[in-house]
Amino acid sequence: MGAIKDIIDLCIALQKESSDRRVVEAISKIQPLTLALQQEQATIVEKNTELLTENHNLKLALHDLRQSHAQAMAELEEKHRVQIFRITGTKTEPKNELEPVTIEILKLFFQASRPLSDTGIARHFRMARNLAIYHIEQLLGRKFIVQTRAGPLEFEIQKEGREYIIKNKLFDPNQPPPDQRRPPPDPHRLGML
Repeated sequence: MGAIKDIIDLCIALQKESSDRRVVEAISKIQPLTLALQQEQATIVEKNTELLTENHNLKLALHDLRQSHAQAMAELEEKHRVQIFRITGTKTEPKNELEPVTIEILKLFFQASRPLSDTGIARHFRMARNLAIYHIEQLLGRKFIVQTRAGPLEFEIQKEGREYIIKNKLFDPNQPPPDQRRPPPDPHRLGML
């Protein structure tokens, strides 16, 4: 918007300095057009900001839906297992797999050189803190991590967690530790929000 303001200021200066009536009339016609252009640009910037915010909110909602879907599927599998037991009398073992997000969190613990907090994990994966706590509880239940004495909600990986990562080949030795990775670009710094 700075360029448009400069054009308006230049038109005003030319109007004051010009003695030719036709030039003054032409400049007078340019000024309202420039103001209209400035208003249109402000509207476009405002709409762009709204769309960026809406896009961000939709991404968050999609992430939440995926998490809800994964949790609902786990509950359905458990109900199915219980029904099979009622019908056949034989106990089926539940799948011993972790959810993909839980695995990613375990990988973060594996690569970290320090204890991680629930809020730090939530921030790293851009998820709600309660969702991070859910995944941490899954890892605690499998004894892959333990709570440290350093803080009330800090955790670190255990032998079982390291074994799971290594046996399932989930570690990329070429990937730098999380402390050395570049964070994703901030839309505010890029002028997108």
